Amino acid sequence: MPVDAYSIAAWLKGVNPILATLLVSLLPVVEPRYGVVIGVTLYGASLFEALASSIAALLILSILLTTTIDKILDSGKNGRLSRISLVKKLVTWVEERSKSKASGLVERYGWLGLILFVAVPLPLTGVYTGAVAGLLLGIRGKKLFYALLIGGGLSLLITGLSIGLAV
Repeated sequence: MPVDAYSIAAWLKGVNPILATLLVSLLPVVEPRYGVVIGVTLYGASLFEALASSIAALLILSILLTTTIDKILDSGKNGRLSRISLVKKLVTWVEERSKSKASGLVERYGWLGLILFVAVPLPLTGVYTGAVAGLLLGIRGKKLFYALLIGGGLSLLITGLSIGLAV
């Protein structure tokens, strides 16, 4: 049975809606901006509960990715994990894809470009991809953290408003 975001989200359906929304929002293919949608539609959380859970997930992701993304990528390219050719190929693909997706905005607008990139609520433009792209394009530390947090927050705002208008 293939494991995808929907099957994981469905598996969490029996869990408290706030916790389930938080957990699903941490997944790379879901991220906080889609976690709020899943929280409201699948788990029955209120919009406020789903937004609060997704904001907490965004904060957790921003801290974790800012402090570990360089180590994770290095381990996949040059460390123990690089011995597994599939892992090395995956890391290379993620780096190339992230850099190519974000480079235009980041090269043109710098730190603000990364915020805009993360804020766009489309697949492969979120917090995870933004962290990789920011690192590869020279944005690190506090600037990376704030770009992920602000961009992710804007994306959550866009998604939250669209849900609020639809309800």
